[in-house]
Amino acid sequence: MPIFNVTRNQGVMLTLGFLATLNMHLLLFSYSPLLRGIAEELALTDAEAGFLFSVSMLTLMLFRIPWGILFGRKGLKTTMSLALTLLGIFGLLRGFAVDYVTLLTA
Repeated sequence: MPIFNVTRNQGVMLTLGFLATLNMHLLLFSYSPLLRGIAEELALTDAEAGFLFSVSMLTLMLFRIPWGILFGRKGLKTTMSLALTLLGIFGLLRGFAVDYVTLLTA
């Protein structure tokens, strides 16, 4: 007898949630090991390089409540689809950043 009775839809949502969280953390914490190389390539000061890492954490903090409200109103599937789409777009934009301002907005 199975311990958990998970339907197919619940399994899909669990998988989407895992992928969204994994993608978000890879994007958030990819700055740390690459920060010195990014700073050298873009000729950034230590303060600018540190702010690049901090701004992603601040953004995450500021949007927790709006994402929660969206989740409550639209449901898990819509919210996760939107979150994964935005993570993909901004992750791709980060790869094409050519200066400090474009990297900050990505």
